[in-house]
Parts: sequence; C-alpha cells; structure tokens
Amino acid sequence: MFLYMLLVAAGLFEDGVRLSGEGRWAEARMKFAAFVRVEPGNALAWKALGVSAGKLGDTVEAEEALRQGCRIDPKLEDVCYYHARSLYTLNRFEAALAVLKKVERRGRSLVAMGQALEALGREAEAEAAFREALRRPDAVDEARLRMGVFLFRAGRMEEAERLLSEAVKGRPDFGEAMGELGRVYYQTGRIAEAVQMLGKAAGLRPDLEWIPLLLERARRRL
Repeated sequence: MFLYMLLVAAGLFEDGVRLSGEGRWAEARMKFAAFVRVEPGNALAWKALGVSAGKLGDTVEAEEALRQGCRIDPKLEDVCYYHARSLYTLNRFEAALAVLKKVERRGRSLVAMGQALEALGREAEAEAAFREALRRPDAVDEARLRMGVFLFRAGRMEEAERLLSEAVKGRPDFGEAMGELGRVYYQTGRIAEAVQMLGKAAGLRPDLEWIPLLLERARRRL
C-alpha cells in the first residue's frame, strides 16, 4: 500500500510539472495540491504549488504554500525568495523583510529588500539596498528599474532618468522600464518624448494598465 501511494504521488507531481510547462496552471495546482496531501514534507512540491497559485493570482494560497516550502527546506532554490515576494504582494512588508534577511544576498533579493524598506518608509536603507543590487550582475536591469522608480518618487528626476535610460538601453524589450522612463519625460514636460516612449511601452506591456492611460493623457497634452 505504501509503495502504491508513492507511485500515485510521483504521478501527480509529474503531471503537475507537465501541466505547468503547458501553462495549464489551474490543473497543475490541483495536481500539486493532491501531491502535498500525500507527501506534506516535500518542499519542492509546496514551492510548485505556490508558484501555480501565484500564476493564477491567488496570492494568499501562494504565500501559505511557499511558507511551508521555505520552512521545510530554506536552502531550496528560490523558495524563500518567492515566499518573501508573496508577502510583499500582500503588503506584509515587515514579514517580507524578515524572510529576505535570511536569503542569500543576490541582486534580485536586494532589489526586493529595497522595495520592502521603501514601503516601510526607510528610504536611506532602501537606497543602500538598491545601490548594492546595482553592483550585482544577476539583476542589474531590475535594479535600475526599481531604483529609478524610487528616485522618481523622491523627486530626483535626473538620476531617475539616467538609470531608466540605462535599463532601456540594456534591454530594448524592457517595457516596464520604458513606461517608467516615459513617466519621467511626462513629469518633466518633455511630452513628445513621453508619447514616443509610452507608445513603445504600451505595445510591450499591455498588462500594465497605467501605461496606456498615461499615454492618452500625454497625447492630449501634445
């Protein structure tokens, strides 16, 4: 009976992985949820369940599953980082920061730390985290984007423009960075440049609703 249950569980996990690869996240989540009921001590399965739930927009379930995975095996690749990101999405910034302090200090974890610190109003610490992330090659474009947004919110437009321009130059498909650069242009009165940049961003990131809204506003001003 025990061997049979193991075989069933293995099949569930394999099916979940296959469905994930096909983008069938709802079905994958069901498979992973069934798997962890059989093997509740499997951190990889909890991580897979959390990722599937996150893809479906269920951040609460994602956080719960990723918390289990991080608790069981904190050294499992990305599981604690993903847990921290789910906490951030739920506006649980202190909790996200506490998890990130235990994660290896890589570029993207430092970016996430900067965002959590900014949300908590700890601007000096946030800037220090972003600047450290800029020195890490694994997430330099994301660091440029997030620190650019941080500088924009602080009213430091020239610095924001420089970083966002570097992000766009490094990745011409970086739609979100283009949108943020267009926002800087709009805020500083460079409306024609804003329209051009926001137009490109809208084509690349139609899911970011604020970009076409700002584009329309810029077109009216122009």
